[in-house]
Amino acid sequence: MIIFWSNMCIAVTADFDLFETVAGAEGIISARLAIDRIAKWSESPSARHACLHVAQAYKGMSRRMVADGTSFLPEMTLFNAALVLGLYVYVSPAPLQSGSQSSVRATPFDLLMLLTGTKLETQAFLVQVLRSRGQNLQPSNS
Repeated sequence: MIIFWSNMCIAVTADFDLFETVAGAEGIISARLAIDRIAKWSESPSARHACLHVAQAYKGMSRRMVADGTSFLPEMTLFNAALVLGLYVYVSPAPLQSGSQSSVRATPFDLLMLLTGTKLETQAFLVQVLRSRGQNLQPSNS
């Protein structure tokens, strides 16, 4: 169930068509143009949420047993998760790169911990989703 949930959350926070274009589905010229859009996306709250759900998908896959059988969804989820995380790291800003000398260091976040609404800043995510749908609604502070 966690794998299905993670796949749905990744699909909401990442544009798979764009990721497939960057991976070369529409040719090298389109991939080079699309990588700039991935770089802009990587700075958004949606990108950070996608990475959290990628980690949850990996955690769910690590808990699978042979007796669970096989279906298409876990394999597809694993591919999509690898594509999203791989391209996120590829275009990530300098502080995420190893050996960077950034003066601002964020507190490390354990990607494999249980995700709950109280541990995530859902407000920023909600604003991002609303903007992507063309709505200019701001969530209340209450």
